[in-house]
Amino acid sequence: MGILMIGEPGRDAVRALLPDLKPKKAIHFVICNGENTAGGYGITADTASELLGSGLDVFTLGTHTHVRTVDAKIMPQGTAYLTDVGMTKPKDSVIGSDKGAVLGRFLSSLPNWLTVASGPWVLNAALVEVDEETGNATSIGRVDRTVN
Repeated sequence: MGILMIGEPGRDAVRALLPDLKPKKAIHFVICNGENTAGGYGITADTASELLGSGLDVFTLGTHTHVRTVDAKIMPQGTAYLTDVGMTKPKDSVIGSDKGAVLGRFLSSLPNWLTVASGPWVLNAALVEVDEETGNATSIGRVDRTVN
C-alpha cells in the first residue's frame, strides 16, 4: 500500500497534482494535517470540502484552541470530521502548565520555567470506525475522560 502524507500549506499543489499522482504512484490512502491547510489557523469546512474533492482521504485531528467541539460528523464522501478534539492535560492548568507559574510569568513579564501542573488529567480524543472494504469512516465519537 502506498501512503502519501501531506502536512504543509500547499492546497494549490494538492488540487493540481494529487488526482494524477494517486494512480501514478499507487497511493491508496492520503492523510492531511488539517492544521497546516490554513497556515496553522485550523481547518474550515470550506477548506476540508475543497481538499476532499481533490482526493484526500482523511484529516488528522489537531488543535489550536484546545477546546473540544461537539460537531463530530461523517462527511458525504465518508470522511470523519471534528473541528477540535481538545487536548490531554492536567485538568486544573493553563494548557498543561502550573497556573501559578503561568500567572507569575504574565504579571512580571519575566521569563521563568513552566512546570507541568499536578492533579487529575483530562483526556480528549476521537474514536473513528472505518469500513474495511471502502476505507470510509462509518462513525466518529468523542472520548472525554478524567484520569486521577
